[in-house]
Amino acid sequence: SRIFELPAQGPPRMIAGGGPLTGASTNGAPALQVNLSGISSPAYSPQGELFFAERFNGLIRRISRDGILTTVAGGGEETPASGLNPTSVNLSSPQFLAFDPSGNLVFAVSNRLWRIANN
Repeated sequence: SRIFELPAQGPPRMIAGGGPLTGASTNGAPALQVNLSGISSPAYSPQGELFFAERFNGLIRRISRDGILTTVAGGGEETPASGLNPTSVNLSSPQFLAFDPSGNLVFAVSNRLWRIANN
């Protein structure tokens, strides 16, 4: 899967996906070098970073303004619960990403809403 940006003027520009990297090696890698799976629910943060769910891998990812991909939540083995490190939990098909007025990331997993505080 790939992500394209649609600028106000000019052609679409690929900003993520289509690369050879998979698995744990993708955290901190340039987004264009990563093979993504099941992209959904893109949302821009107040700081202009793109967040999206990688549903088939149970991850929430961020593409920084300089094009670096980071895992924000998911990839762990813990059952989601309040107070846990977001990357220590196992997310089953995260979706519906949005930012609340305070800049906190809100998303759904298994018919429950979760929030990651904007620190």
